[in-house]
Amino acid sequence: MNKSMKTVAMILVAGMVLSLVGIAVLSTNQSRNTPSVNQGQNVRLTSNQQGVFNALARRYKCLCGDCTLGLYNCTCDSPKGAKEIKGFIKYNLAQGKTRGEVIKLVSSRYGMQPGY
Repeated sequence: MNKSMKTVAMILVAGMVLSLVGIAVLSTNQSRNTPSVNQGQNVRLTSNQQGVFNALARRYKCLCGDCTLGLYNCTCDSPKGAKEIKGFIKYNLAQGKTRGEVIKLVSSRYGMQPGY
């Protein structure tokens, strides 16, 4: 193998390594920006954030399909149930999202509108 072919091979290998590193960084950032189902369960909220959480949770109905409770009173852990949705709301409030932003996020993720 001549010198120019070795250089090309090294450039290709370096490009592949950089691509893999870039993919790993992007997927790590993506997972940080997308809260997991349980990520907000143990989040500490300020008293103001807790007030916003309480007001929002009282305006939604649980989506579990097994109850007729409002989100605030329900404790089910069904997929898309009260624990998951309340955790999602808490997580986003703790991240500094406003009431309006949280409503949009809940609507986007769960198809819910406040008004229970």
